[in-house]
Amino acid sequence: MAIDVSALPVVDVHCHPYMRKEQLSADEWVNTTAFGGGSPQYLADGNIPVDATAMTMLQRVKRDTLYFRFMVHRMAEYFGVEPDVDAIAAARTSAISEKGYNTYTHDLHRAGNIETLIMDFGYPLPQVDVETFRKEVGVEVVPLLRIEVLIRELLDADIGWAEFQQRYDDGIAHAL
Repeated sequence: MAIDVSALPVVDVHCHPYMRKEQLSADEWVNTTAFGGGSPQYLADGNIPVDATAMTMLQRVKRDTLYFRFMVHRMAEYFGVEPDVDAIAAARTSAISEKGYNTYTHDLHRAGNIETLIMDFGYPLPQVDVETFRKEVGVEVVPLLRIEVLIRELLDADIGWAEFQQRYDDGIAHAL
């Protein structure tokens, strides 16, 4: 027996903010939304030559994940276009141009019944401003604490161990 959960609100329990990008080519949209495969920087760090062949393979790997394929079909339904990355990127650009970025983003979250985003602002760097992001997405945004970010800030503060420990404990307590 199947249970219909389509009316339930969605709470994404760990996601990262995205940079405001109003126009994206198909490849840029893939790089922004797809998991897996790394990036040109990731390849370079691994001593893999970043050439046209590597970039073509990287795009293919990103486009071939189950998550990405599912998303392409859902976005195609949303925009009323064929499940094709070029068509979706063009429809996205058109929708943002017609409605404005914030309205487009609010509508997209509403269509997915997304109610809350528990957001990890530790990536990308530099960090996205929480209040600006809240206005752009139009749903509840709950920041989670990345201790790595807190530790980096404390290390940069050039303080002694006792103060480091106190500020660290205070940061954790405040986050809770």
